[in-house]
Amino acid sequence: MMACTLSSLPDSPPLATELPCDPEEIARIGNRFGWTGYSGEQWFHGGIDFCPYKGKTATFYAIADGTVATVDTDTKQGLDGDKGARNYRINIAISKHVEVHYHFEVGLNEITGKPISPEGVKANIFVKKGQTVKAGDPIGIIPYYEDGSHVDFTIPDEQWWRNTKHAKPAYLLRAFGSRETRGHECSMVN
Repeated sequence: MMACTLSSLPDSPPLATELPCDPEEIARIGNRFGWTGYSGEQWFHGGIDFCPYKGKTATFYAIADGTVATVDTDTKQGLDGDKGARNYRINIAISKHVEVHYHFEVGLNEITGKPISPEGVKANIFVKKGQTVKAGDPIGIIPYYEDGSHVDFTIPDEQWWRNTKHAKPAYLLRAFGSRETRGHECSMVN
């Protein structure tokens, strides 16, 4: 594991050369980038939710070279976060101004109603803060715990993120372009 400082990252983000996950491990896309909602309420969703198959796990990968900026083993946010779910986050800086966010929203076990254990979280995270990663390196897995288990994959632009509520769509679209990776088209966002 090599450590790297954020100052050594490029000024502009590179094009993504890898998908964030293997499409064959994903049962469905939950919320997509853009306006979403239910029960009469709407909100802007700044990412894409990737849901694993029931009873399976899905591995997530660095989409570009970068440095692990954040590893949070209990965000207290997202799916069932207000009910004690132990959700976790990995952020990878791919330039001085852009981070790729992976929020692993495991939720509560649909049978026991319990969260994943702290040991389970640690076993599911493959990287450490400050670690240099290459495009395609596995960074973590999400287990299926309930129907809503997913990874919220987001690419906010830090230059604008602090002053606005939502990610800048151009960076999300740029990252998925139309490149071939792992034998699958990177055109999940249209």
